[in-house]
Amino acid sequence: MKPLIGIVTKPLTDFECPDDIWRELYVKDNFRSIVYKNACTAIGILAPFQSDKFNSKGDMTVDNLTAEEKQDYESVLSKCDGIILQGGMTGDFYELYAARYAIKNNIPVIGVCAGFNTIARAAGCNIVSGENLRIPNKNHSVYDKKFRHEVDIAKNTLLHSLFNKDTLKVSSLHTWYLEEAEALKNSHIIINATIEDKTLDDKICKTVECYTVNDTRFAMGIKWHPEYMEEEHFQKIFSAFFEACRK
Repeated sequence: MKPLIGIVTKPLTDFECPDDIWRELYVKDNFRSIVYKNACTAIGILAPFQSDKFNSKGDMTVDNLTAEEKQDYESVLSKCDGIILQGGMTGDFYELYAARYAIKNNIPVIGVCAGFNTIARAAGCNIVSGENLRIPNKNHSVYDKKFRHEVDIAKNTLLHSLFNKDTLKVSSLHTWYLEEAEALKNSHIIINATIEDKTLDDKICKTVECYTVNDTRFAMGIKWHPEYMEEEHFQKIFSAFFEACRK
């Protein structure tokens, strides 16, 4: 039987699509396509609310699930051989709950962009805005698929073993960051890739672009968008994820 990969759906908010009369949960088709290209089966994991109660402020750290909803949700999550957390402009607690459940139960999980933030929070790390770090928005918030900058890959990490390179060109579309690399020395994550940015006051700020979580079969956060890049790039990353799902 093919591995079952759950893609956690995201709410399309008024912020992303103003004046839309429909309420929608979405899955980016790039992820669905990658799952099937790797001989796995994809399912969309829906928000488990019994009523319409998405967090209007997009604060995914606020627990808005009842005990029954959590039980219903876990019955779906437990059937997955792997979980994908997508990128997006907002989030809700059920996404964070999925990441925590995956780490606790050693289910392979991968998160891109906003999904990177979600897994980091599940691992006990802090997410901060570019404004807080004084990193100019123009450095990373670019809405296209082009390579925007290089990341430095740490040796003896999963990412280095996948690409066998010390640097990698990546896309860039985000305004939120994992706390500075220096603050993460004693955390539960292993920093795989970083970038140095010049702040508004001309200081150097080193932030994390990729990490893995300690003591898991596979748990990786990627700040760039491999799903939009050429096949060789995303295959190296996702093949490792699907291999873990098959075990």
